[in-house]
Amino acid sequence: MKSNISGERLGTLLDATILSYLETMSLVEDTAVFDEMFSHLLKGDLDSAFISPKLNQIPFKERENAFDIARRHAGVCFYKGNPEYWTESVLGYRPNDPLELISEQLLDDYNFLVELAHEKGEEAVSELDIFNGEDIESSIVDYLRDEFGNDEVLKNVLGLTSKGEKIYKGLTPEQKRVLYTYPKGVLFSEDETLDPSSDMLLSKLSEYSYDDNVSRMNTIAEVANYLGNDLFNSVIRDIHLDTNKSFHN
Repeated sequence: MKSNISGERLGTLLDATILSYLETMSLVEDTAVFDEMFSHLLKGDLDSAFISPKLNQIPFKERENAFDIARRHAGVCFYKGNPEYWTESVLGYRPNDPLELISEQLLDDYNFLVELAHEKGEEAVSELDIFNGEDIESSIVDYLRDEFGNDEVLKNVLGLTSKGEKIYKGLTPEQKRVLYTYPKGVLFSEDETLDPSSDMLLSKLSEYSYDDNVSRMNTIAEVANYLGNDLFNSVIRDIHLDTNKSFHN
């Protein structure tokens, strides 16, 4: 369900777009005003009109820096990394869907990206780039927000894995993609909080791989390299699917 903020954000941006750029806008296509809005948003022309409860509370310079980082990585909010495909950038897109609903979701995704830039830095935002070129039915951000189901957890995970500390040390892009694709029960627990216990995670990986040696390892990468890609991927997927079932029971 869309929040009131989503609708208010879209309305404010459309008003700002029409007010400033109507004279230069081509209105031949139904998408014209929206096309113009996203074009100017990605140029930074509409930053001041972008409503975001969290970002509106921070100093101007910090807000400006967060938008600058988001713009450098804005492709992760669009299907195939291309803003021209904005109508296809949300999961479940259908050609007859209202443009307003698609735009609200896409702007929610962009708001997530700007918040991530402010809270976790560009290193965490860059983590999303490991999905570039992958076959995804939406934008990278929309896909991951849907898979995680909790924006705060996703931001925390991206922050931790980008630093590569402790249990996350040494992960390859391929191993990270598997973890981000099947995160539940691995990167966060059933109550949708980050699981701080490395021992508990390694114990779970050992249980699902039927290999006691895994519980004595120190990092997820060590486990992945020991098990091999196929078995590791299967173990991560099985943990995720079992945990997902418990989420819905």
